[in-house]
Amino acid sequence: MTEVNPSKHTGPNAENIDVAAVWLALLRGPRRSHQFERALKQWREADPAHEDAWETVTAAWEMTHSIPYPTVTARRVSARVYPQAGLWRTATGIVMTIAVVAVLAVVLHGRASGISTSVGEQRTLILEDGSHVTLNTDTHVRVQYDSKRRAVYLQSGEALFDVARQGPEKPFVVIAAGREISALGTSFVVRRDTQRLSVTLMEGQISVAPSGANQHPNEAGSRTLNPGERLTYADDGTPKLDYPSLSLVTAWRQGHVQLDNTALADAISELNRYSETQIVLNDQKVGSLPVTGVFRAGDSLSFARAMAQIYGFHWTERSRQIVITGTPTNPWTALPK
Repeated sequence: MTEVNPSKHTGPNAENIDVAAVWLALLRGPRRSHQFERALKQWREADPAHEDAWETVTAAWEMTHSIPYPTVTARRVSARVYPQAGLWRTATGIVMTIAVVAVLAVVLHGRASGISTSVGEQRTLILEDGSHVTLNTDTHVRVQYDSKRRAVYLQSGEALFDVARQGPEKPFVVIAAGREISALGTSFVVRRDTQRLSVTLMEGQISVAPSGANQHPNEAGSRTLNPGERLTYADDGTPKLDYPSLSLVTAWRQGHVQLDNTALADAISELNRYSETQIVLNDQKVGSLPVTGVFRAGDSLSFARAMAQIYGFHWTERSRQIVITGTPTNPWTALPK
């Protein structure tokens, strides 16, 4: 197994890393040709930073061995880097770039690595044991594997975990908001907001327990979840168990925000997670109005237009804000007294 020297590979920027990863995907894929090889050679020789990025990506690939082609989403690479000869149409047509970009963050920084997504971005990481972690918008995790356990610290945001099964001697644990979610081989979603933590089990079985001395008086200790169950902890530590629609919980993976009789204020908060342009409700008294529908994550303007059509609101677009104003005129809607 090739070892990567972290100090050597701090130079390549994210764009060069992404480009190198796409080149590697093309060369390992079914459309490899002498044309691709010549073009890659030209790209590597055009800038020492390109060669450095190529060495970094190929070294990370060698450490993972079994990542298929093509694999998980990282992020789209700028098309202006290499538009010649139709190569970039092929690369962007893949839609999913090679996972080595995502794996790289774990490999380069050793056994304790921080990986983040920006607002509106999603990334899927393949960890060294084959587990997948899909990060939703504005999420930060820290990965720490050692001889005793596989640990991922969810410091903020939301992530879907597809855990590779290993023996009980090396459990997979997600640590978030003073609690540990333990699994062997399973799939689950953990969301950490400012005032709550929620854990939704998709498949398999997991346990949720206080971490160390963090148990709250209202918390009863370890809880075991079955598929379809969601456990939510409020600020006071009181747990709540419910059975949400799993398609609603994971709609973000398809780039959607799915709302089901959601209060307008909560709907706006959810949409605002995915965009730098924030929706502002001018009158909080209308915040309890119900909203049901599927909206494109990050498309704040379409949401505002929809609310205008449904409830007769007005909206005004400002710098990085969309302000919703007015009194509901929908005759089937009555505000609570």
